[in-house]
Amino acid sequence: PKRKTQYLISGSSDLTLKIWAIPPTNLSTKASMSVKWGVKAHDKEINSIAVSPDDRIIATASQDKLIKLWEFPTSQTSNLEITQKATFSGHKRGVWCVQFS
Repeated sequence: PKRKTQYLISGSSDLTLKIWAIPPTNLSTKASMSVKWGVKAHDKEINSIAVSPDDRIIATASQDKLIKLWEFPTSQTSNLEITQKATFSGHKRGVWCVQFS
């Protein structure tokens, strides 16, 4: 099922993963977004973020040579809690891209 609220996901050189709520609006209105959840996700800059086709998993890739998987809650609650589910290591240098098939 589609979520009632739409989100934007960002990663940054400040090492954080953030989830922003996109307010319902039309294109003629300037929208203001607020951070709904954030966490220090990596020890170095985040280079890439991907969202799984079912919108349940977020993948992040970083200069810290790691890929991490985060689970997006499936319920439509107002309490947005993203949990880290896995860490993949093995790259000898920073990871520049991550993508779901």
